Amino acid sequence: MLKRALVILCFYALLALITLYNPLFHLNGFVTGQPVTDFYHFHWNYWWMRHAFTNGLNVYLTDYVFAPFTNNLAFHTLTPFFYPIWALIEPFAGTVVAMTAIFVAAMTASASAFYALLRREGVSLGLALVGGAMLELTPLMLTAVYWTNINLMGWFWLPLLILVWGWMGRAVTDNVVAAGFKLAPTHRNLTMRIVSGTLALGLMLWGMVLTDLQYPLFNSFVILPYALRVLARVSSWRARIRLLLAGAASVGIALVLLWFAGPLPYILSFERGDLSPTPADRAVSIPFPQGFILHYDPAAN
Repeated sequence: MLKRALVILCFYALLALITLYNPLFHLNGFVTGQPVTDFYHFHWNYWWMRHAFTNGLNVYLTDYVFAPFTNNLAFHTLTPFFYPIWALIEPFAGTVVAMTAIFVAAMTASASAFYALLRREGVSLGLALVGGAMLELTPLMLTAVYWTNINLMGWFWLPLLILVWGWMGRAVTDNVVAAGFKLAPTHRNLTMRIVSGTLALGLMLWGMVLTDLQYPLFNSFVILPYALRVLARVSSWRARIRLLLAGAASVGIALVLLWFAGPLPYILSFERGDLSPTPADRAVSIPFPQGFILHYDPAAN
């Protein structure tokens, strides 16, 4: 089982490397990006995070942008989730190589997570491999590479959240079935699965928000209906309540982490009165549906 998982990871990592051959073979002279965007945005983010960490500064409050005024970066796309990859690689290979490593890691993780979800749903090995590759090479992922928008490359959160919630739902369902057939007691195993699932779900929700504040909005259109479907399939009200409490506890864990190791306090204290958001008709967009199916060149839009 572990050997197969490693082979799958290597397959999707190789596919990512092949897809990114152009930036990989021009690391010394080129960075990904188009004229319509500030491609060095996330490079600055990670420089700033390292500077703040090493000098005891607050990551979310800084006067480095519009000195001498202090700016609240709560709604700035810092994307601290991928920062450890950059922090490990940048001192030895430079920021461009480190950012390219994030591209490869994000593409590999998204494909592998979607493959795992498809296999859990009974899809054959071959079709699951194709499904993972389709997500890895979707125009949204490639456009994120073009613009160095690594905050838009965290789509592995969606299949991972579905996998964990479904695993917890099956745990309580299996326990009800076992009790009905008078099998060996499974309460201890059930408790361990629920506790571990709750912790995993809370950590994932925390990591998802640290990737981008938009993901709770994006993923809720899939996660919430799926969560209700899992609850509806649980035959016992007692098990259903247990699952609901576990979900609420996961959200609580995520909120606590976001308060002490995230942007939540700064989001709540953010002064929104002076914001001047970009009008919808002037925002950079991906044309639907062709931009989600065919290769999309942002510079040609």
